[in-house]
Amino acid sequence: MVRMCAAFVSELCEATLGATPPLVIDGIVDTKFTYVPVHIEYILTEILKNSYRATVEHHQKLGKRSMHDLPPVTVTIAPPMAPSSTIIDNEDPAATSDKDRSSSSSPSYLSIRVRDEGGGVPPTNLSRIFSYAFTTAGRLAQIGEDDGGPYAAQHIGGAAAMGGGSGAGAGNVFGEIAGRGLQTGMGTIAGLGYGLPMAQLYAKYFGGSLQLISLYGHGADVFIKLKCLDEDADVVI
Repeated sequence: MVRMCAAFVSELCEATLGATPPLVIDGIVDTKFTYVPVHIEYILTEILKNSYRATVEHHQKLGKRSMHDLPPVTVTIAPPMAPSSTIIDNEDPAATSDKDRSSSSSPSYLSIRVRDEGGGVPPTNLSRIFSYAFTTAGRLAQIGEDDGGPYAAQHIGGAAAMGGGSGAGAGNVFGEIAGRGLQTGMGTIAGLGYGLPMAQLYAKYFGGSLQLISLYGHGADVFIKLKCLDEDADVVI
């Protein structure tokens, strides 16, 4: 699935910016995981779009034009780990506290890290990258300043994410991203706007999380944690 999303984003990046960074997938690459496919596709696609665009734009400013000159976007996968439930010998099971019982049945998570060397997020934008309707795109470009990078374009509707569960799967997500992207000054790679906050919302939907750590001037790490759904017969929405 990571390669499928990356292939889609790579085509957008090549068509829009004229170059695309290589992809490296490491960690436990054959991990199997129970989740809603369209949710993972949306989250990965939005995060990869930001990483690919940031990498190309940042290194083009440094004079690097060829794909061979670009550092990779690295996706690291850590599989869900079964919670430990070790019982000490001679311990009375009836005396086990509620806290011990809850810890032994704690949920397991799939963890994904997306790392790029795209220059990171400007400190002035960092506190707002997960805000709906936040944008500096276009406005700063008119006065000759940087547009804040891919994390600043949060101003186009999120129809792909909200309509992705209608049964069409990846076609809905990728098709909507491509169609909506044509409305932005950056074409398809600038995407949906609302993409980052919507990706975080989808990650949190079943009890996961999405965090971004920026090393301004170098790059950014995005940490995605998704809860295994096969452990919950009934999910409270």
